[in-house]
Amino acid sequence: MIKAHYWKRIGNFGDMLVPIIIKWLTGKETQWVPKEEKGKLLCVGSEMARGVLQPGDVVWGYGNRDNKPVVPPKGVNFLAFRGKNTRSLVQAETPEVYGDPGILMPLVYPESLEENPKFEVGIIPHHAERHLFSHIKDPRVWVLDVTLPPLEFIKKMWECRAIFTSSLHGCIVAESYGIPVYWFLGQKNESEGFTVKFNDYFSGSGRDHQTPIILKDRSIKEL
Repeated sequence: MIKAHYWKRIGNFGDMLVPIIIKWLTGKETQWVPKEEKGKLLCVGSEMARGVLQPGDVVWGYGNRDNKPVVPPKGVNFLAFRGKNTRSLVQAETPEVYGDPGILMPLVYPESLEENPKFEVGIIPHHAERHLFSHIKDPRVWVLDVTLPPLEFIKKMWECRAIFTSSLHGCIVAESYGIPVYWFLGQKNESEGFTVKFNDYFSGSGRDHQTPIILKDRSIKEL
């Protein structure tokens, strides 16, 4: 068993990838542990500045959602970061290695994109924003539920010509499969943290700072 910490209060696509990726990479099962546990793996998440780091932890592709300095305890083994932004905040000598583990999903679930996608657009809202799109009935548009089992979710993603998302791992995995992605924010009170973690991922893949589409109530209703 490999001890790992990730958010599991509600089934959420990105966090549900952790045991899948660990099993594919190591052949071992995952044991979820709380953030206070020492010697755990951190590979999907954005809590670097929120007290998650403990002595003996291994950081592999983990990220941050706060523009705050991170002073790690002794004994943390940094292998890679989600992006350059996270690494720049860590007050320690660390490797210049970047990438979110979600980019490995085409290796875990080999690519099987539809030649003729059923949907022109797949909308992937963050789990807190699903209610904003419940009114959409257009047969050309599919609203994906991030609480679905990951393989079922990815198969639905394959049926979409493009993805419109406020879910970070919806963006990461769709791009990894070569599906065009458009990033939006639907809740202003979360926009700062969301902007930080999306741009952290973009920085790790060699892109400059980007700005999302900001949806207001009126534009959401007009979709």
